[in-house]
Amino acid sequence: MHPFQLEQLVRKLDARVTRMEQFLPSLATKSDLLDAVADLATKGELRDAVAKLATKDELRDAVAKLATKDELRDAVANLATKDELRDAVAKLATKDELERAVVKLATKDEFERAVVKLATKHDVSAGLEDARRYALMLNEATRDDIRLVVEHLLGMRTQLDQMRSQLDRMAG
Repeated sequence: MHPFQLEQLVRKLDARVTRMEQFLPSLATKSDLLDAVADLATKGELRDAVAKLATKDELRDAVAKLATKDELRDAVANLATKDELRDAVAKLATKDELERAVVKLATKDEFERAVVKLATKHDVSAGLEDARRYALMLNEATRDDIRLVVEHLLGMRTQLDQMRSQLDRMAG
């Protein structure tokens, strides 16, 4: 090999080494990698978190027990309207009439006002069903979020493995 060719080869090698020296500081160190991975969930932690969530079958079973809109319409169809209530109340005795007739007993209006403020079994049941449906929605949304995190973690794991093999090749 001629000295000129040898000199060109050394210059090319020097240029490559310079580029590598500029690139190396931007690579993560093992310490950087360990710090980045330290806060990530393990497979066991993921399994434990997912085990607590409702499955699609559980959601389907829970939803199957809930009333449909048609069932609600059918149930409400037999209830009295406000006009029917007003007509019925208009036929009742007034407070004064009842007080004169039965001084020590409560009037129907007083009784109705007291009862109207109370929640019925149906009100409580409907509130619980709404809360149950909302909880199931939240569980499904959380499950989707966990799936996204797992996919992201797997992608990061692949990138970290690739970076590790690049570092090993450069070091070796």
